[in-house]
Amino acid sequence: MAYTAIRLEDVEGVRVIRLARPERKNALDLIMREELREALEVSSSHQEVRALVLTGEGSDFSVGGDLSTMENLTAAGGRKRVQRVGGLVGLMRQMAQPILASVDGVATGAGLGLALACDLIVASDRARFGVGQVRVGLVPDLGLTRHLPLRVGWTKAMEMMLQGHLIEASKALEWGLINRVVPHSKLLEETLSWASQLARGPSVAISMVKECMDRFPMSLEQTLRWEANLQAIAFLTEDFAEAREAFFQKRKPRFRGR
Repeated sequence: MAYTAIRLEDVEGVRVIRLARPERKNALDLIMREELREALEVSSSHQEVRALVLTGEGSDFSVGGDLSTMENLTAAGGRKRVQRVGGLVGLMRQMAQPILASVDGVATGAGLGLALACDLIVASDRARFGVGQVRVGLVPDLGLTRHLPLRVGWTKAMEMMLQGHLIEASKALEWGLINRVVPHSKLLEETLSWASQLARGPSVAISMVKECMDRFPMSLEQTLRWEANLQAIAFLTEDFAEAREAFFQKRKPRFRGR
């Protein structure tokens, strides 16, 4: 498929997906939404894609939904729109591969929702994060009312959602919203380095970690049962056999994702 609103690049097992509407600060419109869905679905089924990086072209990650496409929405049309774009978040959380957000500039509203749907977030020192929907009379969507409090806690999430202000990368790191802050000039380099490290790892076990974490919060009983079920599968993988052999041979394991 030829894309117009996103761009793809493969780098040694890592697929980089770039939101490519820099003239609109990578605001999400219908075309970008559907192209992103297509790219994620295709990537999820490619064994050679072992990790993904989601980033934006230009000065910003994404300012969220494109308000110019929201005129004259009916209640039914609005619900369908949000459910459709929300499906991107579900797809990202279901993917076996780890997904890293590489955030420069502003990530707000639906843009922040996309970033939080990733497993890890690397930000430049000039990145800013916010939940802007309330400032235009809308409600946070794309899973923000779940993912934001899980990362920063109920109190800080409520503050961000009600006030709609932007916070700097340093504060986002302090609050636990993101994982790392790096110099702007090294953002993609550092993100790709981390993604490549994960791409070389035991992909079956990594996908199981994602699956366990997405079931949080569960009761302790449920958690222990689910961990046991997944570990029973992991014990049978070639990756575990290779890691065990490498441990006793005092060498680095060579994971094959099986």
